Amino acid sequence: MSKTEQSKKDLREMYRTRAEGDLPTSISIILKYQDGRTKVFDYSQGLDLKYGTNPSQAAKFYEHQDGSGLLIRKIKDGKGGPSLTNVQDVFLGISISKYHYGYYTCIILKHEMPSGAALGHTLNEAFNNAWYSNPVSNWGGTVVFNSTLDSETANSVIKQFVDVVAAPEIDNEAKKILDQKTDMRVFEISGIENLPKYSGDKPALQFRIIEGTLFVEESPLTAIRTIDDLKSKVVTDAKPTTRQLVSMFEALPVCMYARSNASVFWKNHHLTAIGCGQASRIDTIKQGIAMNRYLNRKARKEKTERTGYGIRGSIVVTDGFFPLPDNIEECARAGVGAILQPGGSKKDGEIIAAADKYGIPMIFGEERWFYH
Repeated sequence: MSKTEQSKKDLREMYRTRAEGDLPTSISIILKYQDGRTKVFDYSQGLDLKYGTNPSQAAKFYEHQDGSGLLIRKIKDGKGGPSLTNVQDVFLGISISKYHYGYYTCIILKHEMPSGAALGHTLNEAFNNAWYSNPVSNWGGTVVFNSTLDSETANSVIKQFVDVVAAPEIDNEAKKILDQKTDMRVFEISGIENLPKYSGDKPALQFRIIEGTLFVEESPLTAIRTIDDLKSKVVTDAKPTTRQLVSMFEALPVCMYARSNASVFWKNHHLTAIGCGQASRIDTIKQGIAMNRYLNRKARKEKTERTGYGIRGSIVVTDGFFPLPDNIEECARAGVGAILQPGGSKKDGEIIAAADKYGIPMIFGEERWFYH
């Protein structure tokens, strides 16, 4: 075996090897409030992780001892087990799809960023529409469903390269089908229906420790429960159609959990493009449009079907206000049909005027949806 071949073998083995570290078997967090109340959160080790974000980082996963919150159960192992990133992707997919609980929904993620998303009349339709919204970025991703995974959908999943699959329940025939993929990790998730979603729900506490410093914040909630909550917030002369309002409502949860700054393009009940993790808002618009054009060119070159995934006619949901009218101009050039944004810029008047100039309906959601 050559040195190059040995190096490749060693690297492949590294990605499958458990990282050992001095981590606790349980964690207790004591909360003391100003009014004298005390609350204790007790966590014990749950799902076994092979490592953290990278193979050099040991990691453990802890579940609340009272059984509250999301619970994850391993159905099938692969590649030495799940990493922290795999589990984070699963939980992020659930955070998005909980807003569509009761509807067939598929969310695909890579590195805690949504890369594919769709609702469908069947779960199989939802998966295929989510996958083809960006088959390049979805390659090797985590696929999360919010309803029982059936055999038809499982057969579609194994035709693609998928690292992780998660659903509230997986039927026996679907489990047999997924078993054909040796390296695939498969999980069942429970507790989705109990998660907080809307203003007025009791928010969950989210803990984050960075370099020894602890941060606590409440989970994000939205006041937008139905499309009627959007209708009353139109700020332009042009009014969005019912179809556009539905698209905004479907796309909003994806935007809420896309790394900021983020802009989500959506039509026909599925993602058409996304720009996220950018320092400038207009770069999220340009990123989404550029990636969509690349995928369309690639499909034409390979003579594969990609009808219904173009930017033209899509709505855009963005997680922060447009600071300048150039964002509207970029959307207009691409053929965007309607816009949902928080509003609140000093130049809101100019931005509304620009939307009116191009005849683009725009809604101010009156809440911000940053996610970091």
